[in-house]
Amino acid sequence: MCLACLFLKQNVNGKTYAVGGLVVAVRLDIHAYCLHRRKSEEGEALLLDFGTFQVVYLWRRPAEAGCDELLTQLMSWLVLASKRNKHLLSIGDWNLVPTENPLHMAGLHVHAVQDASDSRFFPSRWTGVRCVDYVVSDVASGPLSYQYSSYKLNDHKMLQVQMGFAFFRDVMYRLRPCVVYTCPEECRLSDWKQTLKRLCNEVDVHAVAPGNTELEWEWFNRIAANIFDRAADIHGVDCCLQDWAQEQRHFTANCC
Repeated sequence: MCLACLFLKQNVNGKTYAVGGLVVAVRLDIHAYCLHRRKSEEGEALLLDFGTFQVVYLWRRPAEAGCDELLTQLMSWLVLASKRNKHLLSIGDWNLVPTENPLHMAGLHVHAVQDASDSRFFPSRWTGVRCVDYVVSDVASGPLSYQYSSYKLNDHKMLQVQMGFAFFRDVMYRLRPCVVYTCPEECRLSDWKQTLKRLCNEVDVHAVAPGNTELEWEWFNRIAANIFDRAADIHGVDCCLQDWAQEQRHFTANCC
């Protein structure tokens, strides 16, 4: 799932394009809902609700002190999250060093990459001197850890934040019992092979267009399974599923 907060414009030909903005990618099996989008000349922010906690992803344009409605908006979101008994984390490029952030001065906690003595903030840019990318939250410590990645994607270092919060997710995979396409114990091997050979000869190999290996592979698996199923019916047996699956009737099993 991809959520965005973009500035959309049109060129002289009427084609829409985006200028700047935020894009947040969320894994498909994780429950996340975009509660608010804010975009202005001061910056952009996306408020996502993960069920048990909320996260604001933001970019703040450098602004004069005392003229920042974006930070006021963040405070209102924090109050609403607190009323719902949820923690709120704000992550992004603040264009403010932690000690100048009004939210930090208001009593919230700053989580930024520091040296071993926690006395100096490391710069957020590869060639910069200021720390402007960090987390501001009502969480003091414990479930949060953060570091800069060694991968270089742009002028900013990649801030990696790990959060130890519970969240909701969907089951994305379903396992099926393995199908055993071997000769059933009730059949003679020679009879089983003869039946398979006859059914294979009936297959129209021109039924699938060549050139697409994925389609050819799907077609082969479907035809092969059909042949073995038909062979089992001809010999009056039903032993293709593994024994544990037959006994427990677990034709599908959920996997988290």
